[in-house]
Amino acid sequence: MSNISFYIPFNLASFGGMPDTLYFRLNFAHTPAHQKDKMELRVYLNDTLIKTLPLEGYGTKGVDIKIPFQELSYGHNSLVVNLVNFTSSDNCFGAVTQSVLTVFDNSYFYWNSVNKRVKTIADFFKMVNGRVGLRIEDNKMLPLAVRILNMLPEVNKSIGTVEFIEKEDENYDYILSFVKPDSNKGLFEVYDPVEKRVVFSAKYELPFVYLVLKDLSTPELKVSLYGNPDVPALAHMYSIEDYLNLYGNVSVISESYFASFETGDKLRLRYERERGIGYYWMKYRLLIIILLSIPVLYLLMHTYRKLTRRTV
Repeated sequence: MSNISFYIPFNLASFGGMPDTLYFRLNFAHTPAHQKDKMELRVYLNDTLIKTLPLEGYGTKGVDIKIPFQELSYGHNSLVVNLVNFTSSDNCFGAVTQSVLTVFDNSYFYWNSVNKRVKTIADFFKMVNGRVGLRIEDNKMLPLAVRILNMLPEVNKSIGTVEFIEKEDENYDYILSFVKPDSNKGLFEVYDPVEKRVVFSAKYELPFVYLVLKDLSTPELKVSLYGNPDVPALAHMYSIEDYLNLYGNVSVISESYFASFETGDKLRLRYERERGIGYYWMKYRLLIIILLSIPVLYLLMHTYRKLTRRTV
C-alpha cells in the first residue's frame, strides 16, 4: 500500500470570521492505479475523516468538498489530502507501486458570509482580525496592552490595523478596551444558581486583572484592574499560550490566580449594588424575621404583665 499526504493549514481569522458554510475546491492530479490495485482519496479536517473519494483513471481532476462546521476550530485548522493505493495480491511479491499525487495551487476555499462573534476569550485572541479599535481609558494598563499586542502575532497574523479610539465604535471589526471598572456596581462574584454557591468572589482576590468578553455584533474584550496590582510584572508573568487556555467569557488574572468562567447558561455575574431587596430577603430572611419578632414579643409580654397585674 502506498500513502501520500498533502497538508493544508489555514486560519479562520484570515477569512474574517467563522464561515456560515465552507467549501474547499480541490484541484489535483494523480497517476493511474497499477493493474488491479484500488486507489482512493481521503480528506481529513483536524484529524477527522470528512470525505472519501474512489479514484479511477488518471490525470487532472477537481472536486468541491463541504467542510463540516462542527469540526472547525476558531483560529488554526488543518486539512490533509491523503492518497491511498491498495496493492492487489496479484502483483509480484515485493513489487512497490509508485504513485504520484499533485495538489495544484489554484485550489481554494470559498463561503457565503462570516460571523465575527466569538464565545470565549481564547477565541477572541485566535480570531481578532481586520480593523481593530484600541481603547485605553486607564493608563496604568498600558504595559499590559503593549504586552498583549506584542504577543498576538505569535498566533494570529490577520490583524490589518490597530487604531486608538475613545469609545465603542461599530465601524471596527474587533475592539480591545483597557478601561476602569464600573465602580457604580461595586465588587462582583461568579455565582452558580443551580448549586447555589459562589464560584469566585472579588472580595477575596485583590488585586487582579479582570477580563470580560462582550457578546456584541462587534466583539469587544474589556480589561480592567481591581485593586492596585503590579501591572508590568503581571503582564510578563503569562504567555500567549496561557491566554489561549481561557475557555470562558470572564477571566480573573493575578500573581497567584489564573482562571476563566463561562457565564450565561450555567453561571451568573452578580454585583454588590445591583442586588435588590429580594436578594437580601432570601439570604437573610430568617435573621430579619427574628429581629422583627423581638419588638412584637416584647410588646405582647408587656401587655400580658399589665393585664395580669390588674387581674390580681
